[in-house]
Amino acid sequence: MAKKIGYGSNSSNKNSSLPCRQCQMVVKNVDSEAASVLCWKCVCRISNPNTTILSDLNQEELAQLLKIK
Repeated sequence: MAKKIGYGSNSSNKNSSLPCRQCQMVVKNVDSEAASVLCWKCVCRISNPNTTILSDLNQEELAQLLKIK
């Protein structure tokens, strides 16, 4: 039978922060027993290498992407 894990404020485990193992961005709310972590951006890039993450674009790149022809 699977062990039930508590979530939220009643959880007995302390949460911590770890750097992403690919881009070194700090990932918050990681289980204290975790050895490494991947951030959501790296997971997206691994899943689909052609992914464009809007928050990574500067103003000019975003304007060019959104430009209607």
